[in-house]
Amino acid sequence: MSERQNNFFKAKLADQADRHTDMTEAMKSTVLMGEVLTVEERNMFSASYKNRIGKVRSSWRVLNSIERKETGVASEQSLCSYNGAGELGKELALTHPIRLGVALNLSVCYYETMRFIEKAVDLAKPALDDAIAELDKLNEESYRDSTLWTSALQQEEDTADGVEPENQNQEGDLDEMDKY
Repeated sequence: MSERQNNFFKAKLADQADRHTDMTEAMKSTVLMGEVLTVEERNMFSASYKNRIGKVRSSWRVLNSIERKETGVASEQSLCSYNGAGELGKELALTHPIRLGVALNLSVCYYETMRFIEKAVDLAKPALDDAIAELDKLNEESYRDSTLWTSALQQEEDTADGVEPENQNQEGDLDEMDKY
């Protein structure tokens, strides 16, 4: 039996055993011999790659489906947690850094995780506006803590609009907000 016939025989056996990687290797060896393939060899070559890629594609679909399901499960849990924190935060002053931080984080959750951009802005904007209306009643330290949130919100809105932050300080403001 010639090497070419041997490769074809191996490919047929591999096909029957659903070992498509071995099937493609046998047919690849035949192609690399540089001779014109017969109709039967071309069909075997085509089937070997189709089956090999088909299994990979099927595996990818399963993994992608699981990932989407897990991400949706995690997203919903995050959203529920943030909403719960938002309800608890309503007991705090409108300018309280924790209340503002929770509003910002809930907004970011809607924006980045859920991809509900309008909802994110609809949550963050009133929290900011309500806090701004109360800022003149705060002492200096509370004022500073509350206004950090303003720069973090502005950076979020700029990012949503496709604008890069103008300076490094805004990123520092975000880091500062993380401690709340």
